[in-house]
Amino acid sequence: MNKKGTHVEVIISFVIFITFVVFLFVASKPAIIKQEDKTNLLDNLEYKILEKEISADVKVISVTISSVTGNCVNLGNFLEGQDIDGRVVVKNSSGDSVGAHMEGNSFSIDSKDTFFKIYYSEEFDLIADSGATCTPATPNVGLVKNNRYVLEEKVYTSLNKEYEQLKEELGVGGGEKIDFTYGIVLSNGTIIEKEHPELKSNISTSIYVRETPIEYVNKDYEIVQGYLRTTIW
Repeated sequence: MNKKGTHVEVIISFVIFITFVVFLFVASKPAIIKQEDKTNLLDNLEYKILEKEISADVKVISVTISSVTGNCVNLGNFLEGQDIDGRVVVKNSSGDSVGAHMEGNSFSIDSKDTFFKIYYSEEFDLIADSGATCTPATPNVGLVKNNRYVLEEKVYTSLNKEYEQLKEELGVGGGEKIDFTYGIVLSNGTIIEKEHPELKSNISTSIYVRETPIEYVNKDYEIVQGYLRTTIW
């Protein structure tokens, strides 16, 4: 038996195997790098959309009142004490929205319930002044939460922008040819997304789509679950 020949065959086989592995690595490396680049672009785009376009700080204040003798309650300078203004939405113990108004510098809620959640954001509309006179009451402040949420209304505003304007504001592309679309998937499965017919001719086979879980404030001022849907190519 020629042991020397056997050793040579083993070495040759090993060299062929290593060469094949190196070839596979070199051949696949551009695709790996491209995948990493797209992942980084998606990460960056998601962050900019969420932070610059469709999110806002929302303060939620839980309030109880010991007793109510009329159809509405005047909480005095409650808003000032919470360092907020009249851009609020009020919900009762059943989670239904109830009216609220200002009486001069005093804040009043148009309900005889004894538990409320007051939602404040700089993105909400100011409540109106009213001549209605409500029963004074002392609010007991409970849990106060400050969080950043996607606002459904801001999504519509953002999607109504011209594509090139939105792209420029988000700083997408730079020296590289990048196109994208985005929208949100609502809690009921409805997709809010704007189509850009002018981009269809630019779509390549390398399309990357991601759905990221989010919490958003819907049109009824409920905090619900949904998804941010981002597509890039």
